[in-house]
Order: sequence, then structure tokens, then C-alpha cells
Amino acid sequence: AQSGLQIQKVDVKPEQAQGEFAAVPVALDVRGAYHELGVFFDRLSRMPRIVNVTNLSLANPKTENKKIILNASFVATSYRFLDAQ
Repeated sequence: AQSGLQIQKVDVKPEQAQGEFAAVPVALDVRGAYHELGVFFDRLSRMPRIVNVTNLSLANPKTENKKIILNASFVATSYRFLDAQ
């Protein structure tokens, strides 16, 4: 929301263990201008932990208030270390 995007859907997927760490994928559907998507991805890149964005899809461009508004869907995956148990 701070980037100007409207969040349509957030779907937290099950963690996937990968050796000493786990991938934590979150599927997102958002709506906003191309520039707002860029601002959002820039903010993700500056987070203190790694976040990978995959399966990016942009669709349904429409002009609203002199801006081209898109629907975007993607998976943002963060990682965490697993406890040594």
C-alpha cells in the first residue's frame, strides 16, 4: 500500500525445507501503475533479508486518471534458517 498498489489477494504458501533453511513463498495479486510496481520491487530489494520475485505476470492494462493501471500477480519468496533440531 505504501508503494501505491492496491492489494487484491495474499496467499501464504506452505514453507519448503531446503537443507538448512526454508523457503517461505507468498503469492500476491496487486493492482496499480507500472511505476508503482517498480517502487514496490525496489522496496523488496532493500529489505534486510533475501526476497526473490518469480512468476511475474502483468495483465489487463487500462487507462485511469491518465495512468495505465495493471493487474500483477507474482510469488515473493523469503527464506529463514531452520533450527538445528
